[in-house]
Amino acid sequence: MIKILPLAFALFCGSVSAAELTRYTSQKLHQAQQMDAEGELKRAIEILQPLDNLRRYDEAIVARSLGVYYWRSNQASKAVNELERALNTGSLSGDELYQVKMMLADLYFNQQQYLSSVTLYHSLVNQTTGESLNTLWLKMAKAHYQLEDWQKAINAAKSVKPSTTEQKIEVLTLMFASQIKLKWWSGAEVSLKSLLGHQPDNALWWRQLVSVQMRQNKPNAALASLGVAQQLVELTSQELQTYLQLLSQQGAPERAASQLSQSESLTEEQWIQQAYLWQKAKEWDKAIEVWQQLARTDEQYYLNIAQIHYRQGEYQPALAALERIKLGQVEVWLLRAQVLHKLGRNSEALEFARKANAKKPSTETDSWLVFLTQVVEASRSQKHFE
Repeated sequence: MIKILPLAFALFCGSVSAAELTRYTSQKLHQAQQMDAEGELKRAIEILQPLDNLRRYDEAIVARSLGVYYWRSNQASKAVNELERALNTGSLSGDELYQVKMMLADLYFNQQQYLSSVTLYHSLVNQTTGESLNTLWLKMAKAHYQLEDWQKAINAAKSVKPSTTEQKIEVLTLMFASQIKLKWWSGAEVSLKSLLGHQPDNALWWRQLVSVQMRQNKPNAALASLGVAQQLVELTSQELQTYLQLLSQQGAPERAASQLSQSESLTEEQWIQQAYLWQKAKEWDKAIEVWQQLARTDEQYYLNIAQIHYRQGEYQPALAALERIKLGQVEVWLLRAQVLHKLGRNSEALEFARKANAKKPSTETDSWLVFLTQVVEASRSQKHFE
């Protein structure tokens, strides 16, 4: 907003009609302008500041000039006071009135007096045309946004007819931000897609797009957005995790696993996730390969390898994997009992079932203990009769 103020002020400096001023006031204004031209802004203020008991129009022009000088000397509050004084004389009209209102509205905005600002802006709409009207509506949209009047901010933004890409982005950003505040997810999605049309490499817009799509329960759309985003911007770890989860949930665990496998460095948790994704995709060999990678540093992962082999009916490789686990674990002993049973080594299987049940009794360990005991006893009875 402040960028437009120097231009507005510059317009005022030569817009005074000397014929309408008293000779005394005209001379003082001329002296002040000379001081200003010589870089003596403080002297210009000192010339005009003491003037009082002036005609209303003279007072308005002097106050307006002081408003310009105070603003240029970074005394915004005094500038506001002088411009208000100029306006309150009621003697300005036409372009002079318009310019004072616009300048005062801009200063109100910069001073965070948004209600005063937007009130003045609205009073100028019918007197403004062309590109200036676009700028005015954009200012009003910003003021309404600062007042947390989201609906009016959107309406004002919609009134802007952007003429540049920069202006289009500014308008769309205001609309999107207001729509988010109102939880208008569908409208926010439309605004974000338009923003991405102008800034496809803006990670924030992609992040927000996925968020509003998820809020609308549109996982397929969010998945598609993340798929495009990861080709254009670097996803955060959280975004990557969301992408992987969506791939898996939407029936493409192999794509999720493949995506993870392309990462240069993975945490242990990500290695585990990749292995489970390969399992979900029924890519058993790839899952085993990942578990083996993990097992090089932690023998507990041989259990996962053994479980895959067991489910696939590959009992000897399953047993080989279990034999590499030295720590006594109920889950390992129980699976070992099951594998040995499948290999016809029931006496050994029974011993492991006993160990598992002794350490941590459960319905499962107890049922296997009972079952294997019966199998071994039946085998012994058969041998006895033979």
